[in-house]
Amino acid sequence: MTREELIEKYRHVNVDNNDWWEPVYEDMQTTLDDVGFRVDNFYWTGFWSQGDGACFEGHVYSTPKFFNAHFKQEDYPWIAQLVQMGGYLDISTKHTGRYYHEHSAGVDVTVDRFTEICTLDDLEQEVAVVWDAKLDPEVRPFEKDVAEILRGYMKELYRTLQKEYDYLTSDEAVGEYVDEFFQNELKDAA
Repeated sequence: MTREELIEKYRHVNVDNNDWWEPVYEDMQTTLDDVGFRVDNFYWTGFWSQGDGACFEGHVYSTPKFFNAHFKQEDYPWIAQLVQMGGYLDISTKHTGRYYHEHSAGVDVTVDRFTEICTLDDLEQEVAVVWDAKLDPEVRPFEKDVAEILRGYMKELYRTLQKEYDYLTSDEAVGEYVDEFFQNELKDAA
């Protein structure tokens, strides 16, 4: 058999029966951890049909990290104020359906209210009610931006998985395996 025939025969040797995607998951998990998001599960299918893609389930564990990594104070001044005062952004993703792409993960965003985080002092409550009225118009656009941000990470995950798969099944990578395997075979035969 020629080297080219061996490469074709062993085309999927680097991606069959091993967890070749684990380093990609670990890199994405580190990236998301750095911005205050913890991944519980990854899902993906690829690279052959229209429904292929990647998504993940998880949640924000650090509101300040997540907000500061993706937004400037002037983007959402009242949400920024809420975060500075210790308010919580409950942000999570959950896979739904049978496909695994960025739109098969629901993104849930709940923003605390100033009236929930302020003490019961009457003056503070009156101020909190006014602040909540200023906060309200920011919530829907913020929810949409957060969903786009998380879906962007999901798209990046899929692109990285595809790039790694393409490399591992490339002539270069498979050729290295073939050369090493058959070189060892020849040594053992001698």
